[in-house]
Amino acid sequence: MAQIILLIGFLIVLGLIWRLFKAPDQEGRATYELLERSAMPSEIASARLVYSERTLHANHPKPLVARVDQVYLTPAGLLVPVETKRRYRRAIYTADVIELSVQAAVLANNHEVSRVSRQVADYGYVRIAAEGRNPVYLRTPLLDQG
Repeated sequence: MAQIILLIGFLIVLGLIWRLFKAPDQEGRATYELLERSAMPSEIASARLVYSERTLHANHPKPLVARVDQVYLTPAGLLVPVETKRRYRRAIYTADVIELSVQAAVLANNHEVSRVSRQVADYGYVRIAAEGRNPVYLRTPLLDQG
């Protein structure tokens, strides 16, 4: 009988410890989500995240591979790529535009992606997320796919 009481006590303590460590994580995620969505342009703040940290392939018009940071599906049905950079300077570089443009080309020519949407935006966002700062989203036009 004493062993059963000891086991029940152990399980209660274990449950309390688990809740102590789990609660801040859930609150942290909710806080992160609120902060992130409030920093986003309204177009993607109201969008659905469809890809995150995913490698995609396309074979047409040329074989291409792109690793997307995030891709959002807007309420208008557009796929919008977002590339995260961990730098302090709030600027868009040519390399960022090229990277997002390749991602858009792969999105436009990937048969799996076409099940989500056939329309890819002709712009993307560079998300500047320097440590200790709130994220900033900078919109940039992409290179012509033609």
